[in-house]
Amino acid sequence: AMGKMGAGELNYSSDIDLLALCEPRNSDETKRFAHVMETTCAALHSHTPEGHAYRVDLRLRRNGRNSALPRKLRLRGGGGFDGKTVTLRRLMLTGFGLRVATQGSVALAEKKLKLAVSAEVGRLRNVLWSAGLPALARAISLRGRVRGTWKRPRVFGQVTVRGAGRGKLRSNKLQSDVTFLGGSLSFRKLKGDLAGGAVNGEGQVQLLRRGTWTLHRRPFLRSRINLLEASLAQLMPGRGYRGRVRARLRLQGRPGAITGRGQIQLRNAVIARQPIQQGSAALRLRRHSVELERLQMRWRGGGELKARGRYNWRARTLALRGKLTSLPLQAVLVPRLRRALAGRVSGQFHLRGDQARPLIDAVVQLAAVKLRGEPLGAGKVTLTPEGQDTRIRGDLFRRFRIS
Repeated sequence: AMGKMGAGELNYSSDIDLLALCEPRNSDETKRFAHVMETTCAALHSHTPEGHAYRVDLRLRRNGRNSALPRKLRLRGGGGFDGKTVTLRRLMLTGFGLRVATQGSVALAEKKLKLAVSAEVGRLRNVLWSAGLPALARAISLRGRVRGTWKRPRVFGQVTVRGAGRGKLRSNKLQSDVTFLGGSLSFRKLKGDLAGGAVNGEGQVQLLRRGTWTLHRRPFLRSRINLLEASLAQLMPGRGYRGRVRARLRLQGRPGAITGRGQIQLRNAVIARQPIQQGSAALRLRRHSVELERLQMRWRGGGELKARGRYNWRARTLALRGKLTSLPLQAVLVPRLRRALAGRVSGQFHLRGDQARPLIDAVVQLAAVKLRGEPLGAGKVTLTPEGQDTRIRGDLFRRFRIS
């Protein structure tokens, strides 16, 4: 059972999403199983003078209406029972993109487990989609051991995730040592690739409510992640950025309320067609905002930018202060003007308020400005907020006065 029924949250308006599994010995049995399933579903959702029981949806199988109604599962292997202990020998379950192999023993009287397990879900996207979860990975596999009791098992081994992520922010392979105990999943020695670089780290996720087998709707995360030599073009696609990124992040919290801190460094970066010699930033992530504690960028041809501030994505407001020192003019111009104008810009700025129309308070000094190679000179411009508008005053190139 999937959806509301699988989660135990049925209400009067819910339909039930079902998947049928079988182990037929021949094609005749497959047809017979399909007929039984069709008859059962018809009895559940057919209207009678007394009404109907449930609305049934069978379209969650792999290819919707075009695939066979029952899915085939194959179970093979061997084992034994001596009155106290069940012994499993190469027991294997396959089908529906799933492959599970196990061997070991289960002590019934002591309720203890001692198993070696190998599991692989080759069609993880379909499984996640059917459960109403984001399809964030293509496949996942686990190789490990199970110890402990039935009520408190301990699983430790190695997990491999393939095809994780979306778009260009994708990892071909992630691998980690994992331990599951008391509803908590711990991962160590995480390594893999991400956005053209490497990633490593460790952390812990509380998946189950303490003392129960009930899944947390908002599991708690605590982790340390390092990103090495990732591609800036893949992290921020469509903007013409190039270069490599190093990042160190410490995150904790529940989905929608993640907090933490991080440090970011740029190497061999090109932004707005201007090569950057050095770039670094320190961030603090709060529940609804990100705080820029320090931003410093130095251009290869001279020039420096320093800034700090805060952005609240829930209220869509910002507060940013910064200082420019002999910055290349092309770094702050829109693309249409970069080829026509050249020069240097210095000054201080303060942006605050709504992100779509922030209030601007700034003093800007221009030096050695050229228009298509022709020298224009220097200038100074002051921007001050007046209500919801911005007033501009200053002198440009000893030729124009703005007031």
